[in-house]
This record gives sequence, C-alpha cells and structure tokens, in this order.
Amino acid sequence: NLFTERMGFFEKAVNGGKRAGQKAKLKAELIMLDRDINKRKKAFGIYMYDMLSEITCQQDFYATSDETISMVRPLLLEADREIRALDGKKLSAKGDLDIAQAKRADAFPTPAANWKEKARNGAKGAGMAAGEAKIKTRMAVINGKIRVIKEDFGVSANPSP
Repeated sequence: NLFTERMGFFEKAVNGGKRAGQKAKLKAELIMLDRDINKRKKAFGIYMYDMLSEITCQQDFYATSDETISMVRPLLLEADREIRALDGKKLSAKGDLDIAQAKRADAFPTPAANWKEKARNGAKGAGMAAGEAKIKTRMAVINGKIRVIKEDFGVSANPSP
C-alpha cells in the first residue's frame, strides 16, 4: 500500500509536469502568434500608406463622410505629415551627396604621376568617400524612420480586439 501511495504521488507529479509543459507550449505559441499579427499589421501599414498617400492631395479626401476614410484620415494625415518632413531631409541629403560626389570627381582631374601624388590623392579620396558614406548612412536612417512611421500607421489602423 505504501507502494501504491508512492505510485499515485509519482503519477500526479508526472501529470502535473505534463500539464505545465503543455501550458508553457501554448503560451509560447500565443506569443509567436502575437508577433506574427504585429508583423502583418506593420507590413499592411507600409502597403496601405503607399496606396493611400496619393489621395491625401485630393480635395475629396477631406470632404468625404465615408466612415472608413473618416477613421483612417487622422492616422494617415499624421503619418503623411511626418513622412513629408523626413522626405525633405532625405532630399537635402541627396543634394549633399550629389555635391560631394561631384567634388570628388573634380578633385582629381589628372592622374597622379608619382607615388607621393598617389598617396596624397588616395588619402584625399578616402576622406571624400568617408563623407559620402556618412551622407548615405544619414539617408538610410531617414528611410528607416519612414518605414517605422508606415508600420506604426498599420498598427494604429488595425487595433487589437
């Protein structure tokens, strides 16, 4: 009977461990599903912003009383305002990059004749290329910020139940 008691105790312990494992597995699956839902909302935001951004320039967009447009309009306008500001910064950086590339192209009109000139030109060219890389990095950061704004638009436009 002592044996039966101990077997019952072990069975309860094993079954309890199985249940705990099943609960942990379900919780992990829920977390993964939540991440997937959020990822899809973000992708939807990028797609929807790209599709809807053109209509923000049309007068009908502001005059319509359509319920869906009325719900999305404030979110879209906020995202559009922020993205247009970043587009201005990106355009400015593009201009800076074009100028830097033109300066680098004009900096060496004749090829170097000896090793001293080659070393000097190499150092000067490397410095100019580093400046261009800095501008390209700035543009990449701006593009990343724009992507995040579009993703946030998708998450805001699709609130969780």
